[in-house]
Amino acid sequence: MNASTSVTRGERTYPSRFGSWETVWYVIGETDIGTTLVATTVAGVAAVFFNSNRSALLAELRKLFPYADMVQGGEQVEIAFGEVSRLIAHPDRPWTLPLDIRGTEFHQRVWRALREIPAGTTTTYGKIAEKLGGGVTAQDVGEGCAANVLGMVIPCHRVIRSDGSLAGYRWGVARKQKLLAMERDAVPEEGMLFFGSLATHG
Repeated sequence: MNASTSVTRGERTYPSRFGSWETVWYVIGETDIGTTLVATTVAGVAAVFFNSNRSALLAELRKLFPYADMVQGGEQVEIAFGEVSRLIAHPDRPWTLPLDIRGTEFHQRVWRALREIPAGTTTTYGKIAEKLGGGVTAQDVGEGCAANVLGMVIPCHRVIRSDGSLAGYRWGVARKQKLLAMERDAVPEEGMLFFGSLATHG
C-alpha cells in the first residue's frame, strides 16, 4: 500500500513526523506489563513504549523525536503515566486523555480501526483489511500496526493472523501474548475473536 508521505496531526498536515520546535516530556516506570515509557507533547500523549532496558526506551524515544527537547518528568506526563498504568490493569476502562497521534493518512485509518477492537477480544489482519476496503491487504494492516508508537492505547496487540498465531509485535511477541492473557483475565466476558463492524474512514 503506497501511503502518503504527509502527516496528519489534528487539522494540520506536516511534511514530516517530527520537528525541532517542540518539547517532549517523558516518564519511565513500572506497570503491570513491565518497564514502560510514556511521553507527551503539548498536544497530548504521543508515545507509549515497553522494554525492560530503560536506556533502550529512551533511545527509542530519541529516535522517534530526534530534534525535540527532552524533559524528564512533569505534571502532565505523570498524569499520563498513571492513566496508561490504569489502562493496562483495567483495559476495559475508557481512555480519557488527549492523544497526539501522528502518522500517514493510511496509518490513521488503521489505528482508528484498531481502537474499535474491544478489550478481551482479537481480530485478524485480514478482517481489518476487508473492513477498510479500497484494496487494502493484510500486509498493509500489519505495516500500520508496526508503525504504531502508542502501545496499549492503540491496541495493535489485539490483531492476530487468520490461523490464530500471534505474528509480530513492536515490543516482542512474548509481551503481546502477555497483554492478551492479562486482558482475558481482566475483562469479565471471555475473550473471543472479534469480527464485528469496524467503522471505515476515508
